[in-house]
Amino acid sequence: KKVKDLNKISVEKKQAQSKVSQFGEIIRDLKSQLNNEDQLIEKLTMDLNYQKQNNQKTKLELFEKEKTLREFRSKMLADSSDYSPQEGSRFTVHTSHAPVYSN
Repeated sequence: KKVKDLNKISVEKKQAQSKVSQFGEIIRDLKSQLNNEDQLIEKLTMDLNYQKQNNQKTKLELFEKEKTLREFRSKMLADSSDYSPQEGSRFTVHTSHAPVYSN
């Protein structure tokens, strides 16, 4: 009976060792997957930061272009009001080559 018990214990011990070995492999696989995911997260974070920097740069460029456009528009409006019919034109356009005399 003791030999039977020892054999049973030996078989159970081997089964337990096998399970421990399987768990060890599973843990290694999970660690590897986790490491890969960490690397992917790191890469995606770097990509995201690069995109954020690009977006900031683009926003700044857009702001500068809008500012230039506003300044240009203001200047054009100011210039066009200088020559508006209500004020009278500052310049007289002459179509002939004849001298123009004013009284």
